[in-house]
Amino acid sequence: MTSGDVGRVLALQCGMLSNEKKKIIQPRDETPLPGVRQPLAATRLPDDLLSEHIQRVAIAGAVGAGLWLFGLVMDAIVMPLTLGTRPPALMITTDILGVLVSAALFAFIRHSSYAPQLKADVGLMFMVLNALAVAPCSPCTVNAAVSTSNQPSLVTRPVG
Repeated sequence: MTSGDVGRVLALQCGMLSNEKKKIIQPRDETPLPGVRQPLAATRLPDDLLSEHIQRVAIAGAVGAGLWLFGLVMDAIVMPLTLGTRPPALMITTDILGVLVSAALFAFIRHSSYAPQLKADVGLMFMVLNALAVAPCSPCTVNAAVSTSNQPSLVTRPVG
């Protein structure tokens, strides 16, 4: 054995000339200490995703206006003609406001030049207000107004 071979044998035994790649474990993020607040990094939506969201909010406004208009026709015309009772004035007022606010949202989104983030925020407020406006038109409120007659209710109720 020559001195070069001895060096090679020793290097192989020590793992210096190994053909295997050594696996290195990637270090993990440090665990924050208890009680120490980490700064939160707020990011905004990409512009293309935000513009798609705004278009969906505009569609929601148009559909909302149509649904509130349908509710207004049912409450103001169909219910009195078929059942002979008038719904509470709060329901009619809520239906009219629902139509107006939904149509205003649609017009605001489509025809204003405000920043997209503001339009998205207005859309969120619209969703919350819409949910609050549905409460006076719920089946419980309608049934209280219609229950004096012995005729079936036109209000659909979720089953289950």
